[in-house]
Amino acid sequence: MYSQYWIFLIIIILSKGNRTHEPTELHIGALFDFDHLSKDNGRHELQAATIAINDINHRQKDLFKGLYTLTLLSNNSRCDPIYAVDAFFHAIFRRPQLHFLVGTSCSNETKAVIQVADYYNLILFSHSTSFISQANESYSTLVRLSVLDENYNDARVAFIKYNNWSHVAIIHQDSIEHSLMMAKLAKHLNESNINVILTQSASWLNLTSALKNLQEKKARIVFVNFDTSSRAIFFC
Repeated sequence: MYSQYWIFLIIIILSKGNRTHEPTELHIGALFDFDHLSKDNGRHELQAATIAINDINHRQKDLFKGLYTLTLLSNNSRCDPIYAVDAFFHAIFRRPQLHFLVGTSCSNETKAVIQVADYYNLILFSHSTSFISQANESYSTLVRLSVLDENYNDARVAFIKYNNWSHVAIIHQDSIEHSLMMAKLAKHLNESNINVILTQSASWLNLTSALKNLQEKKARIVFVNFDTSSRAIFFC
């Protein structure tokens, strides 16, 4: 939330000032997943963005001499790349002009939206970590709001060593982005003399067999990495 707050602040400061008595309304597009109620993740992201915007609007006279107010225009992306791109074009062509977008933590839709947003030179702030860790250099309009997953690897290794565990397993979503992230973790674990007994990708089609592989390997300590749309399914 605080990252969003200061990003919003910087962009407004850099915007051209309004010389009229009425404040200029700056529109911010938001693509959040409202369909997966079991996780409620998109609603929490929307709540965080709304709190940040309300905080700025409440102080807009002190911060910007009453020149600007922010308005959030949200849309349901369903954590699906097709719906997310459709929501993006709806925001572009059927809503007031947007200054930038705030996205979700779903890597699949982040990848789809940023490819279009970059073409329109529209900044996308995203909570996604799996896709963004490989995409920052490719898309100049993509800004990360979350810490890279690999930044937690040192802490993960330290936690394993603290508990004197020597064997772990890894199961992750079947995608290139998740494979790259977990490959880095596996390398870090092996270099720290922690044996990775299994690295398994999983999808809707092979989830049962993937879990059986974990059982056969007698895995007790398992690192799990899935998108928000798949985590609840896996753990259930």
